[in-house]
Amino acid sequence: MNGILEWEAAQRPYTKASGIDNPSSSFIFIEESDPRNSNLGTWVLSVASPGWIDPFAVFHGVFSTFSFQDGHYEGHKWIEPLTIKAARDSAVGISSFNWAGGGKNNVDFRWVWDKYRYVGWKPL
Repeated sequence: MNGILEWEAAQRPYTKASGIDNPSSSFIFIEESDPRNSNLGTWVLSVASPGWIDPFAVFHGVFSTFSFQDGHYEGHKWIEPLTIKAARDSAVGISSFNWAGGGKNNVDFRWVWDKYRYVGWKPL
């Protein structure tokens, strides 16, 4: 794949803001918590087999903030215990990359998926 990771090929980014179909439902920033302190600035889900890859921050209890393409922001209160555990683990330096618990049966994952847009995005 010429240096392109599998997840990168499966979820091509938009190259122009005007190309995003639904900017008010497309987040562009998420509070991230990377215990390695080296992956800052990127955040991805697995779209080939839907699931979590990168952890996110829960610096406000069980709540994270998302910024959207149209300029508004929203907070999301996490509900699923596995989601909350993975985020808290990352906050204290325990790696939770590629952790189990994603997919259509996780209400938190569905909320994020619906707002995680890329070229060719489809609903779960």
